[in-house]
Amino acid sequence: MDHASPSSFVASFCVAVMRHLIPNEFWGNGEEQTHNRDVFIANVKKFVHLRRFESMTLHEVTQGIKVCYTYIE
Repeated sequence: MDHASPSSFVASFCVAVMRHLIPNEFWGNGEEQTHNRDVFIANVKKFVHLRRFESMTLHEVTQGIKVCYTYIE
């Protein structure tokens, strides 16, 4: 365990990688954009901090994501 990294370091690394990989436009527009990105980051951190036999459902991951529908003619 001498070479183990704290889970907070791993979570911070994952968040930094996701911020570089996923463009801001993916999260939506305006207020929804920051909200959806924050929800996603919180879920990444929650996932990293799970213990060995704990899990997250798809429902838990998508809970709180705002979807904005735009109609294009």
